[in-house]
Amino acid sequence: MRLPTTAETTVNSQTTIRRRWFGELVHFYSGGADQVAPKLPGFERRPFTLGEVPQAKEELRVAALPRGENRFWDVIVRVPTSEDERETPVGVVSKAYKLVQHRELFEKAREAVKNADINLAEVTVTVATSAYESRMALSFILPDRFVFDPGDNQKVALQLVCMNSVDGSFRLTVMMGWYRFVCTNGLMVGTSRLGQRLIHNESLRLPDLAKVLSEGIRLAEKEKGAYEQWIETPVSNEELTSWVDGPLRKKWGALAAARTYLICRRGSDGKFVNPFERALPHQKQMKVTKPVPGAPQKAENAYSVCQALAWIAKERRDLQEQVDGMREIPDLMSKLIRSAPRTSQLQLRLKGA
Repeated sequence: MRLPTTAETTVNSQTTIRRRWFGELVHFYSGGADQVAPKLPGFERRPFTLGEVPQAKEELRVAALPRGENRFWDVIVRVPTSEDERETPVGVVSKAYKLVQHRELFEKAREAVKNADINLAEVTVTVATSAYESRMALSFILPDRFVFDPGDNQKVALQLVCMNSVDGSFRLTVMMGWYRFVCTNGLMVGTSRLGQRLIHNESLRLPDLAKVLSEGIRLAEKEKGAYEQWIETPVSNEELTSWVDGPLRKKWGALAAARTYLICRRGSDGKFVNPFERALPHQKQMKVTKPVPGAPQKAENAYSVCQALAWIAKERRDLQEQVDGMREIPDLMSKLIRSAPRTSQLQLRLKGA
């Protein structure tokens, strides 16, 4: 997920030609909480109809619906904003769909941060929205006292992430994770066990974000030691090769596996010289495209390999695929370090958290 590296004094918006969300271009906003809040639109649900629906008693509407109204579906409409004065339909949902406003989720997150005795003036808030803003990814990057260096001289910060849709395109999601400044990598490891993915139906209740945040902060303290141990956990070329050609290739495909191997061996990303070459990922001929910020020339420990995975996930063009990739990193890493030195201690640390 693309996130800024420092707090900004003004809200900036931009449309990127690279980042998409289910095919729609993504808009990014960042700044302080009070600056970002006004940028979030409101939505209304209305009858799914071809025209204006005349007033009628409920019992009559069931027996004989007014012309043009669908009794199974509603339409979600974005109300006018300061930047667009038009009402715009953004999706069609079932009558059982529970509409959760982006602003409602934002306010719950802001309240949780405030109740945790965190100064909101020191928090960077970022928002990514789809083209018509029906989907939102919200991140509160916590201040300096939650930042630490795991041992590679590259700082990471804790963040609370909330994702929502008003059109039913995906579940409401709340999770916590680490954000690496040097390459704007998000890393959903460990604390992602707190994550909740909720269906927008009649029984939906917003999660207790204050509880998610406080528990995430508690777990993060234990995770710091785990990440420090990852740096001390060596990964041999034999272990890396077997993992790249096996579990990683199976989960993410040959290209992602080959790119990960290249980053771990040379500190740079790349692409296939010949996409049709018949070879295992670690044997594929690769053309170097760009160095990866913060990556060592040769990854020799589990933490560096993990950061290569975070880079690959972050570079995906679709925002949903980025987040899904981040969530898959813990399982991929467990397959890599299962037989590595100190693994038992490390796994116990993460489980104990």
